[in-house]
Amino acid sequence: MECVVAQAMVPDDSAVAADVTQRFAGAILEMFEDGYYAQPVRHPEDPTAEPLNDSLWTLDDLDSSVAPHRPVPIRYRASLSSFNSIDQVVRELSEGDHAALTERLD
Repeated sequence: MECVVAQAMVPDDSAVAADVTQRFAGAILEMFEDGYYAQPVRHPEDPTAEPLNDSLWTLDDLDSSVAPHRPVPIRYRASLSSFNSIDQVVRELSEGDHAALTERLD
């Protein structure tokens, strides 16, 4: 199945954020290598051809910028923790980190 990983509540402090996003990305990569990505199945007569299971995410896709194991970091915003109407936060949800998540989902 398709999925997108979001890393929520990333701290605003850029040094801390860099550290936690790097560690999170490494942990997610390991999990996806072990339990999500399929081994590519090659045609026995042409091992250079596209994998026969190309409709699946395989270990060949690790370098893809949109591979499922590549998390979308979402920084913590206190203004999103409590609001009365979606109208109050629609701008924040349509730009920055949230826009990046929407783009990946599209």
